[in-house]
Amino acid sequence: MKSTLIILSFFVAGVLLGITEWVPGYFIENDFTIYALYFLLFCVGVSLGCDDQLRGMVKKMKPKVLLVPIGTIVGTLLGSFVISFFMRGFSISDVMAVGSGFGYYSLSTVFITQYKGAELGTIALTANIFREIFALLCAPLLV
Repeated sequence: MKSTLIILSFFVAGVLLGITEWVPGYFIENDFTIYALYFLLFCVGVSLGCDDQLRGMVKKMKPKVLLVPIGTIVGTLLGSFVISFFMRGFSISDVMAVGSGFGYYSLSTVFITQYKGAELGTIALTANIFREIFALLCAPLLV
């Protein structure tokens, strides 16, 4: 819960800085978000690659464990597909792109903004933040 509040605080701080136009124009003119994302993905890869305990856990896993992430992916994409018929102004691929963020807002938001525009990128960011908050609030109820 603490990490979600930290993420939400940074998001709100960024929105406030954008509204007040306190951010230097150099940062707005040159899109550094994709390079920051590349660096973060590199760091995640290095930390996963160096973790001997994680490597051992992956070796011990049975293939049946993969049913949970596969079910999550299929359910999310099917849900996004169904919802796309109720969304006016967005194509099926747009809605499925937003739905397929899987709560990974830094990745999905940057890519969707870069390829589909700021409006859809903002929707993706908001959807992923709400998804995480909803999951954290409802997890105790589902356990």
